[in-house]
Amino acid sequence: MKPSSRRMTAIVSAAVIASSLAACDSDTPEASDASDASTSTRLKGSAVKGVSTPLESLMESGAPAGIDYRYTAEHVWAKKLSDGIVEFGLTNFAQSALGDIVYLNFPQLGSPCTPDKPCGLIESTKTMTDIFLPFKGTVMETNTGLIGNEERINGDPYGSWLIRLRPEDPAAFDSLSTTPN
Repeated sequence: MKPSSRRMTAIVSAAVIASSLAACDSDTPEASDASDASTSTRLKGSAVKGVSTPLESLMESGAPAGIDYRYTAEHVWAKKLSDGIVEFGLTNFAQSALGDIVYLNFPQLGSPCTPDKPCGLIESTKTMTDIFLPFKGTVMETNTGLIGNEERINGDPYGSWLIRLRPEDPAAFDSLSTTPN
């Protein structure tokens, strides 16, 4: 007896996801010794810049429709607010790669952020990673409601913004990718 087409589709989908997981080892945080809390990593992008893997595309399906989200190579989403401030958070892919998020360290309000320096820290059960924002700006607000409730990021990454930044260049947002990297 032949398997039904629905079952065959499920089998093929599972195989694609499994092969994508194996091919996406470069998309997870760099290996670090969990016992060394001083080790910090940066989320890595796809092996080919600007090209989403099938797994990344599948995992980013959690982004709400109808909102102009932009993305960085470090798997951070950005959303421009009506007053020109840009809100940043982790993509679904990033929170999944990090695992359970257990600690956040935000920058001080009014402090400057630049693309070459960390603008915060995220600790998960797997690793610690710095938050890198894609352009210069001033920290206007941090989501202190996540402190002590870090697991909300894992449950709702697009509803759990981290930092709101006033960009030095108002057009900087438009230079970000419209698709997850």
